Amino acid sequence: RNMTIYENSINNLCGASMDNEYHYYKKSNDEILKHIAKLEERRKELLDILKSRGEGEVTIFTKAYPRTILEIKKIQKIIRRVTCGTFYSKNNEVKLG
Repeated sequence: RNMTIYENSINNLCGASMDNEYHYYKKSNDEILKHIAKLEERRKELLDILKSRGEGEVTIFTKAYPRTILEIKKIQKIIRRVTCGTFYSKNNEVKLG
């Protein structure tokens, strides 16, 4: 019986110049992916800004109790009953959205 073993590695298959080229493209690809991730984060931030209504927005997730003062862009609104929701400023008024 005779058994032949082949060992494959980047160095054996390509040589030094191909090895350098491989690492160059791998590094370039990693840098491009990092840049894309940063752009995606910025896109999400801008999308959040575009989703906001009016000139300012406050969201009350659980409860705001009576006599709570809500101020958006120097416009004040006194909460008269227990409430939750999104308030925003538009045309110098605080509105519930």
